[in-house]
Amino acid sequence: MTKTVSIIFVLLFACIFVSGQIKSVYTTLDQKHCKSLPLDPKEHEVDYKGICTGVGGYKLRIANFDLHHILDLVAPGGKEFNVGIDSASYNFLGTKAEWRVRSGKPFALIVRYNLVGENANKVGESVLIVSKITAKSVCVIGRIEGSKTQNVQARELADSGSAKPCMSDN
Repeated sequence: MTKTVSIIFVLLFACIFVSGQIKSVYTTLDQKHCKSLPLDPKEHEVDYKGICTGVGGYKLRIANFDLHHILDLVAPGGKEFNVGIDSASYNFLGTKAEWRVRSGKPFALIVRYNLVGENANKVGESVLIVSKITAKSVCVIGRIEGSKTQNVQARELADSGSAKPCMSDN
């Protein structure tokens, strides 16, 4: 009897532990895999608009204009949040979005921007933008500069970022 209760307790604890684990889910930002949206003739510089599949009912909306990419996270209710980069540099999104997920719900987003131009520290610089996702809002909480540990740093910030303040200029 004690052995059976112990086994049930261990299995129950394992299920609770596994369900709360953090994992990464990747979605594509490649225009070939996103749905193109109609262009507004009044927006002369915009050459592409698209909506990409996300996680947990979220989507990512991309707009390309004048060698810059703008990225907005669209919440399941339709509200949009800027999760891109404000930069004078020419910038191009990476091809993947990394969603940090716990118990099936996304709580953070990591996207790569490749910078070229004035504000890039070096030609071809790559930065990771980390955003937190809460029930009511989404905002950028960090910009991780290129390094050998850039991906690890971005995940650590994402996983611990729920109490971090939003950046005003990323």
